[in-house]
Parts: sequence; C-alpha cells; structure tokens
Amino acid sequence: MVLSQRLIRSGAQYYLENQDGVLEAITTDIAEQLIDAGTDVVEALAPAFTLLIESLGSAFIKGLQSGYSYARNQIRGKEDDAVTAIVLTAISIGSVVYVFRTLRSGE
Repeated sequence: MVLSQRLIRSGAQYYLENQDGVLEAITTDIAEQLIDAGTDVVEALAPAFTLLIESLGSAFIKGLQSGYSYARNQIRGKEDDAVTAIVLTAISIGSVVYVFRTLRSGE
C-alpha cells in the first residue's frame, strides 16, 4: 500500500474518533515541519544542481563545437560537392513530402 494512502486512512480513522478538530492542528504542524525540512534539503542540494546544469550546458556547447569542427574539416576542399549534396537532399525530401501529401489527400 502506498504511504500516502496509509496516512490518509489513519488520519481519517483518527478524525472519526476525535471530532474536536485536533487532527487539523496535528496535520498543520506536520506540514510545517515537512516544509521546513524540505527547505533545508533544497538549500543543501541547490549548489550541486547548479553545478550540474552549468556542466551539462558547457558540455553540450563543446559537443556542438566539436561536431562543427569535424564537419568543417571533412568538407574543406569539397565545398561544391557539399552544396550539391545539400540541395539534392532538400529537393528529394521536398518531393517525397509533396507526393505523400498528394496521395494522402486523394487529389
């Protein structure tokens, strides 16, 4: 059984036994304690998450730069062939999309 279901079941049972509103005071106190504890955890983990996000962003940018450098070195001296391949690829993809949409629409 899930922990939240157990808490709800035990809280409902306690509330049925004690109709004086004590459950509301207890749950408010517990909620405040959990919020305080969560704040401490977030404050402790925030620098680690910030470092992680900064590292991932830096790694992503370095990866893009490395990929660009590799592609540039492979194409160097063959610019005409590269432009021809890009144009041919674009025309081919455009033709396939046009034919597919024409067939799908039934026109």
